[in-house]
Amino acid sequence: MIWKRTAGSYKHSHKKITKSFEKALDIKQPIGQNSQLHSFTASQLHSFTASQLHSFTASQLHSFTASQLHSFTASQLHS
Repeated sequence: MIWKRTAGSYKHSHKKITKSFEKALDIKQPIGQNSQLHSFTASQLHSFTASQLHSFTASQLHSFTASQLHSFTASQLHS
């Protein structure tokens, strides 16, 4: 049986993950859908889990450099 998230639980989960990123990376303003994420080091990106990466929008992920994303394996990004 597959559990489906409600919009409310997804929003809560997304906010929780975003707050943990802000705290871990010492980001002062919240990460919004239109914000650009940059200046992450490869080691910071490497510590993100696949589920945390899934909460980013395509435009946010687009701002990562190739060298920053290089540390992720395909299985980490798709699991």
